[in-house]
Amino acid sequence: MKLRKRILFLMLVAILVIALSVILSACGKIFAYECVYENSELYTIADHGEVEMTAMCDLDIKWFIGSITVQKSDEVSAVTFYEENTGDMKADANETMHYYFDGKKLHIRYGKSGRLTFRPGGIVKNLYVCVPSTLTLQNVEIETTRTDEATVTGITADEVSIAGDGRMHVECTAREVGIEDSGKLYVNCPDSDVSIKNVYGSVNGECTAKNVVVLANDVVNLNCTAKSVVIKSYYHTYCDVNLDCTADEIDIKTGSGDVTLTCDALPKNLNIETESGVVQMYLTNERAFSVVYNTQRGEFEYEFDGLCRGDDMNAYNYLGGVQPNDEYYYVVNTQSGNLKVERMVEEK
Repeated sequence: MKLRKRILFLMLVAILVIALSVILSACGKIFAYECVYENSELYTIADHGEVEMTAMCDLDIKWFIGSITVQKSDEVSAVTFYEENTGDMKADANETMHYYFDGKKLHIRYGKSGRLTFRPGGIVKNLYVCVPSTLTLQNVEIETTRTDEATVTGITADEVSIAGDGRMHVECTAREVGIEDSGKLYVNCPDSDVSIKNVYGSVNGECTAKNVVVLANDVVNLNCTAKSVVIKSYYHTYCDVNLDCTADEIDIKTGSGDVTLTCDALPKNLNIETESGVVQMYLTNERAFSVVYNTQRGEFEYEFDGLCRGDDMNAYNYLGGVQPNDEYYYVVNTQSGNLKVERMVEEK
């Protein structure tokens, strides 16, 4: 009797699993998005809006599925915004854009305050925000989830911060630009201090800025032009670094992982610190420099005509080298990682 009940129970479980699989394959995986915000009763529900904003006001966006575009426009006198649904389901009031301007900050939300459920392809909304070209904003904060791309172009603000998992394209005038947890990125803000963070993954893309600070926990693949570039691994853990860079100052610190540095021009100051992994540097021969290699078990290799060991057994000099603490005096510290220095070959 007990055996019969057990068999019946297992049959019922199997039927439920099959039924659930059929439903999910037909409807797509159901997933949820939750965004709880204050003063939800004050928000306007509409697929478009327009707000008169004065200088140094804030823009605050939280969006889900689709894309975000914030751009400068000479054709508007107020901040205008609208959404376009490219999915195969119509959005109801709860899933329609909500916005509220409190006199200082414009809040734009994907939908109602609380929890929303979706299936892939059902509702996919793209948000477009046009900012008058004469308007300077204070803080622009964008937070995205499951979006394809966030684009910010042309605007002027004191600070711009973007967090999300999609691609990011940023070209703006700002004192500070912060990017967190992005997909592939393109940043062109030559007058900005730019910080790029990804606690759980990689940093990939291109960046032009005044100063750049990168914190990552896996891989950094970056083509960068800046005055200074700092790359660190979170909690001094593993991180592979592949940096193609033009900068006066370069500082790289990782717990482990390979470091490949390609310099189109010699930096004035260069420091690399890693416990293990190979450090490979491609440098130009435009002037004298010195490389000091401090290691416990690593080995030094070089394919650079004219580079030779100096009086300090840890120092290798090109064209006679430079004095300690002078510009073009480079320091590489490892415990067991090897160092290899090669000369950049000019492309014909």
